[in-house]
Amino acid sequence: MEQRQLAFGVPVAELLRKIASRWFVQQTLALQVLDSLPPDAAFTVAQGGSVSFSEYGATVISVSSGVAGGLLSAIHDSWGYRSDPRQVTDQEVLIQLVGDSPLIDRVVLTGDASERSLDAFSVSVSETESGPFTTVTSGNLEQDAAPHEFGFTPIRARYVRLELVSNHGAADQLRLNRLDVRGRPKQGGIVSLL
Repeated sequence: MEQRQLAFGVPVAELLRKIASRWFVQQTLALQVLDSLPPDAAFTVAQGGSVSFSEYGATVISVSSGVAGGLLSAIHDSWGYRSDPRQVTDQEVLIQLVGDSPLIDRVVLTGDASERSLDAFSVSVSETESGPFTTVTSGNLEQDAAPHEFGFTPIRARYVRLELVSNHGAADQLRLNRLDVRGRPKQGGIVSLL
């Protein structure tokens, strides 16, 4: 059983959400709070797990140009997708998810604060590598380094195609630091606050 000691000043609920969001398999979490004060907020740990982290077995099948490096990595300090020079519109990344067509309901995209960062995008899914693909969400990613979540109606998928339509105005490159496809939380889990 993994044990972690929480430092003073670290919001416990936020830390637990980050820890739990990395788990794809069912886990049991026991929490012992050594404090004379009661908790100041309620929280829910079950958020569903990532089905797109390379550490769990997800893979990048193809990119239209450039490299996908650490795009699917759970490690936040790795770099992600970088297009070839001057390929700043209409790029594509195809990934194969973990598991046998998991039920997914959102993607989390993390760009950066530069003009090279992804702006307009579209996400589509399929049960097979060759399609047909169904668009589940599209939109614009803010020009910052924060993760942004885009939800959609739950759907089973084995493959996800991310279309990188445009960046925030740079002429030399299109970038996306991280793509995280999230599965629905499993029902029936138990969270115990000791």
